[in-house]
Amino acid sequence: MKGGDEIALDSTMPSTGRKEAKDTKRKKRKRTKITEQETPEEVSAARDPQKQIPVSRAGFTAQAKARFPELTPVQWERLERLGALVQEWNCKVNVISRKDVENVLSHHVLPCMGISKLLSKAAEGTKVMDVGTGGGFPGLPLAICCPQVKFWLVDSIGKKVRVVGDMAVRLGLQNVRVRHTRVEEVRERFNFVTGRSVTAMPRFVGWVKDKLHAAPSAPLKGVPDDGILYIKGGVSDETQEEDLGGWMPTGRYPIGELIGGDVYGGDKSVLHFSVQDLRRGPDANAKGRGGNVRR
Repeated sequence: MKGGDEIALDSTMPSTGRKEAKDTKRKKRKRTKITEQETPEEVSAARDPQKQIPVSRAGFTAQAKARFPELTPVQWERLERLGALVQEWNCKVNVISRKDVENVLSHHVLPCMGISKLLSKAAEGTKVMDVGTGGGFPGLPLAICCPQVKFWLVDSIGKKVRVVGDMAVRLGLQNVRVRHTRVEEVRERFNFVTGRSVTAMPRFVGWVKDKLHAAPSAPLKGVPDDGILYIKGGVSDETQEEDLGGWMPTGRYPIGELIGGDVYGGDKSVLHFSVQDLRRGPDANAKGRGGNVRR
């Protein structure tokens, strides 16, 4: 798989690889080695997305579900299946830390769902690019929670792109496109760009600020202005200017406040940088806002 290739989620990608499927004479199949060259150009949606998908044994708590009354039983089932698929793939490809794989729902899926509280009322057809998606975070949980939004999941590591494409197909997600490329090579424009601890904030902003629509969409009640939505831990009002390399967020939303401290006790926040503030640059942004952060 070459950089810039896109996995169209409508072809037949076996979860264990083509080479292994052809060898019917062996009594014991070897575990498939995942390589970039094994990734097919297209993935078919012809496969039943509900077939042979494991369901995570540790589901979401009743308290967590109560914080998302807008989600349907089908969406909750997909979120729990996402956790199981991450665990399944993590045995072959290091998608997340193997020390943390048993906590995939509480430590990975649930915090990413915090952004859905900001996008649940986004307009139909809103476009979001998830940069450095890795194991599909936060892009896949968001695609499940916000079916009206179109997601482009981008990563420069081909193995992880193949994994994410397979999970999207098996979950039956029709609003996801997965692309193996460097973000600098992306030509499309988006309403929002998401990321989760990808790199230092000044570098991330440099990568993505020109990928946002020049003319922001009309504001909607309950939806932030177009821009960056970035998950980062350890950011406080007192240290954020230093932590973020001079970039002051338009809004900082602690995930514990978005989804409830009783279901998430971590220190991560969603940082929002509007298109307007990004255009002003870090110095003008910090001086103009005077350090104030909208919650």
